[in-house]
Amino acid sequence: MTAAWHAERTACKPLWAAWGPRYALENGQVVLKGACYDGLSLRVREWIENMASYRLFIEPYRQKLTHQDLELYIRVLLAAVNLAKEKYGVATLIPYIPAEASYLNETGFSDDEIVQRLRDGGAMVVDVSLAKEEAAGAKLHIEGDVHPTPLANRLRASIIKAYIENHMPGILVAGPHGSNSDG
Repeated sequence: MTAAWHAERTACKPLWAAWGPRYALENGQVVLKGACYDGLSLRVREWIENMASYRLFIEPYRQKLTHQDLELYIRVLLAAVNLAKEKYGVATLIPYIPAEASYLNETGFSDDEIVQRLRDGGAMVVDVSLAKEEAAGAKLHIEGDVHPTPLANRLRASIIKAYIENHMPGILVAGPHGSNSDG
């Protein structure tokens, strides 16, 4: 499952991504360049992040997504789609959560464009935003946290299962007890 805000991770912008993989585009290809931060660069980043003046005046601008950040994010996802197809001969289904429109304002991208690029690259993409359920008052996020509740996970699993049943017949096979039910 992904959303445009994961571009922050692929661009190595948040400190919590320090030990995550750092990718770059070279000659149109995604290339692994090591960790986002390590050694001295990690120590400096940690020291700077502890300064209130940095967090107040610089970080908000440094954290903003750019067109290049979104391009790298899309290309990393497409590289994973291609790897799954080439190495394992399987298709990739990407559950996608659209971002708030204002989030992408300065990037030159929209969620629709991101989804279309992913589809054009061979991914199957399904919207798992749960907007209707949220509008109806369903508790979809852990209080004080952005992560999903068990209810949100179950609802998204149902959407994914329905998508697979409707678009990829025969993929879900009966389990050892003769059923492919959730239980």
